[in-house]
Amino acid sequence: MRLILLLSLVAGAVMFALLFYMPLLLQGVYGYAPREAGLLITPLMLCITLGAIFNGRVVARVRNPQWLPRLGFFLLLLTFIGLLQASARQVSFTQMLVLMFAGGSGLGLTLMNLTLFSQVLAPREHLGIVTALVQALRLVGGMLGTALVGSLVSLSYRNDATGQLAALHLPQSLNMALMDPRWMLDDQEQIRLMSGLRQQGVDPGMVIDGLHMALSTAIGYAMVLGAVLAATALYIAFRLPKINVVSRR
Repeated sequence: MRLILLLSLVAGAVMFALLFYMPLLLQGVYGYAPREAGLLITPLMLCITLGAIFNGRVVARVRNPQWLPRLGFFLLLLTFIGLLQASARQVSFTQMLVLMFAGGSGLGLTLMNLTLFSQVLAPREHLGIVTALVQALRLVGGMLGTALVGSLVSLSYRNDATGQLAALHLPQSLNMALMDPRWMLDDQEQIRLMSGLRQQGVDPGMVIDGLHMALSTAIGYAMVLGAVLAATALYIAFRLPKINVVSRR
């Protein structure tokens, strides 16, 4: 049971870290338009549901159901590795779509099984408590993962951006706006900042490209952290004992 609870914590961290920063990754690093980014995020969310539906149909039919969350964490690990590789080279929309399908399917196979396995292992009188604990740990893991990834991305980006902007001696308002990577998600804000840079006699293309590179490096660190968490969860999942789902039903 302790392994299930630990996996719930790690799974929550992986899920929220992936979902929360995906728009910034797609638009700020890979340069997708908001519409394209939305199209890519949709299968990620959809496959969480589809993976759970598929899991519900097969979990009672397989001899070793603990292989399902292992497959889920393996797909998540491949997703993070694929995103890391994508940041180093140009990738097609189709290739990115495949990564989103893999990530969503991995989450779908993972989240439902952790809840199910905890219910199988728990005494009947503690069933509600254990189910609530698994859900709570998932949320706690999500908050910790989001905070950790957010701090990592923010510190890396700010450190790199500070070095790039220091020599330009920009006005404080313009400098502070560029220090927040969320400007990469707002087309109107990008136009305003580029206009401000031109007014200061600075080539906006050079500055914007440098800040995009800074964000790419920061997001790369986040993807490494996500891969480490997924690999850790996969290791823990291989330590799960054999679970007989049918007998409990």
